[in-house]
Amino acid sequence: MARHKSLTYLGSLIFASLLLISCQNKALVNKEKYEQLKLDMSYEEVKKIMGSPGEVKKFPEQPSTETTYIWKQEDSSYRILVTLKDGKVGSLVDIK
Repeated sequence: MARHKSLTYLGSLIFASLLLISCQNKALVNKEKYEQLKLDMSYEEVKKIMGSPGEVKKFPEQPSTETTYIWKQEDSSYRILVTLKDGKVGSLVDIK
């Protein structure tokens, strides 16, 4: 009986953790976070605001000194693109 309670508790804890992670991911990309981003920020500052490293997106003919990162809602309904030039934010775009 004690083993069953322990497994039930563990299962509930895992479920709650997954639910929390799921909720955090859905809230990862929003207008409020976009508005906190500023030109000339470092990538580390951007990651801190966004809560994750983002996904690298390479565009054809993009200079090697530039790297674009994208953060998006799970359903891609809202995206934020941040382009770093020489390690600093050079452009910010939000797409709905």
